[in-house]
Amino acid sequence: MKSTALLVVVFLAFSLVSPLWSQERLPLQNVDFSSRRWIVRRTTKPEGPGGNTFGGKDINVIKNEDGSLTLRIFQKEGIWYAAEVTSQERMGYGEYIFRLRTPPKDMDPHVVLGLFTYSGGAAYNHREIDIEFSAWGVTTAPIKGQYVIQPYQNPGQLFTFDMSRIREPASYSFKWTEGRIDFSSWKGYGPRPEDGSPDIIAAWSFADPKAVPKPSPNVHMNLYLAKGTQPPSGRGLIEVTIDSFEFKPFKK
Repeated sequence: MKSTALLVVVFLAFSLVSPLWSQERLPLQNVDFSSRRWIVRRTTKPEGPGGNTFGGKDINVIKNEDGSLTLRIFQKEGIWYAAEVTSQERMGYGEYIFRLRTPPKDMDPHVVLGLFTYSGGAAYNHREIDIEFSAWGVTTAPIKGQYVIQPYQNPGQLFTFDMSRIREPASYSFKWTEGRIDFSSWKGYGPRPEDGSPDIIAAWSFADPKAVPKPSPNVHMNLYLAKGTQPPSGRGLIEVTIDSFEFKPFKK
């Protein structure tokens, strides 16, 4: 209980909502991944989340020959750069599935992996729905997973789960319908196992018509430092490979 409480406190300290769109006039960079086009984030100064600088394509965002996408934390000329991509397409109600080759439990404790929706408009708390993995800079704590409906500080809108036994590729998803979000994570890339299966990593449902956002946001995937100026500890991975992203829209 103490470990979980500590992680939540650290989350509150370092997950303040900040603009996720660069204010700089840099040429746009794009990457094609999972049959979609993504904007690659690139900045020359620290921005949210956590005061990170984002390096851009082929530095922090790498398209691999097998079609997978690697996000990495990279140091250049004394500056640590983070990675982020944003879908050009806006998406709404449906199922979002992220398939991770890299077990998040192996990440450095200062690194955060975020898989989430986000809108530049402030309505519905930027329409932010999160799947996140980190120890939030606490070097004595394990990497935890968490499902979040923003604002995270509202009671009952954050759920954490253990990642210590996950040593293989896995699928992380949420189904978003009107007034409800069903999160689920499972081992492997196949269909979701039945409830009660040992291959289920975690599952959580949130139903509140007032708190669940309305469509339609963009999808983001990022890898960054919990405290942007604090470098990795050297005790874990600072890159993550994502094999695919899939969105299945719900038909009315």
